[in-house]
Amino acid sequence: QMLDAPRKAYLLWGIEPEYDIDNPARAHQALAQAETVIAVASFATDSLREIADMILPLSPQPETEGSLINLDGTTMPFAAAGNPGGQARSGWKILRRLGGELGLEDFDQVDLAEVQGGMAKALEAEGAGPVRGAQPDAGLAGAGPGLFRIGELAMYSVDPLCRRAESLQQTTQAHSGFVGLNPDDAERLGLADGATARVRQGGAAIEIEVRVTRRVPAGGVWLRSATCVTRELGHAVGPIEVEVA
Repeated sequence: QMLDAPRKAYLLWGIEPEYDIDNPARAHQALAQAETVIAVASFATDSLREIADMILPLSPQPETEGSLINLDGTTMPFAAAGNPGGQARSGWKILRRLGGELGLEDFDQVDLAEVQGGMAKALEAEGAGPVRGAQPDAGLAGAGPGLFRIGELAMYSVDPLCRRAESLQQTTQAHSGFVGLNPDDAERLGLADGATARVRQGGAAIEIEVRVTRRVPAGGVWLRSATCVTRELGHAVGPIEVEVA
């Protein structure tokens, strides 16, 4: 909704829009048109510098202490493996400072234990528990006869750290430079295994190698999301066009 109806200002927290948002093309357009974009990030990429008016340095997870809450509602604390570099700070410290500068209440914590204690009370008051699975989108059933993208999130593209881990990016699981087509669709489109296809979506087009396999259902286009190759395209799951390059 914040992208479909663009806002005047955006706060980006620990994300890279071209990888971490379902529709990177629309995200870039909305952020580029905004009056103010403030990013709290561990990596000041060229694309982030292009859209952000201010970047506050955030400690990456290995350099901060904190906790994660999984889908079952279980809290898993972790300790810092090292000290933050430069002027980077833990997320809670950044929020505390911003809240204090704005004169907001309950932004006077002095350590993480106070923050976690307050969160535990808030979660208990809200009756937080396991997350229920999302219901299928009924609108997808009427998507029409065209091709539909299956944009699996690549295993080692889930966050900025994984995307920058050279050892992980050299594995077979990280290889995403191809588009998968069902044999029937490939034949209809005049594409063979190893050929180059032109893929159009979200107002952009890319050229990419074709893999023909029956693992992809007829009408589906297997094209991973959150990769350098696909970051200019549209929805990870949605209509898509494929043709001979």
